[in-house]
Amino acid sequence: MYMPFFISRFVSFIVIYITVVLICYMLAKGKDKDITLWTVLSLIPVMNFFVLLYLVGTPNTALDKKVDRILNLLPKEEESKVIKKKAKPVKNVKEEKEEKA
Repeated sequence: MYMPFFISRFVSFIVIYITVVLICYMLAKGKDKDITLWTVLSLIPVMNFFVLLYLVGTPNTALDKKVDRILNLLPKEEESKVIKKKAKPVKNVKEEKEEKA
C-alpha cells in the first residue's frame, strides 16, 4: 500500500546523493585535490554535505602552483617588482583639507 511512496522517496534520495558525489568529484579534480579521497569521503551519507562545503571553500591549489611557476620563470628583478609593488599612501581627511586650503 505505501510502497510507491517509499520507492519515490528512495529514488529522489539516490538522485540527490549521486549528484552531490559527482559535484564533490568535479570540485576535487578542479581544485587539484586527492580525487579518490574526497570522492570516497563524499560517499558517506551525512559527511558528503560537509565535504561539499569544504571543497567549495578551499582555495584552488592548481592556480597557486601555476602562479608559483610563473614567478619562478621571471627574473629576480621583475619578481621583486611584482611582489613588492608599492601602493599609493592614503592621505588623512585632515591632510586633504589642509592641501585644498
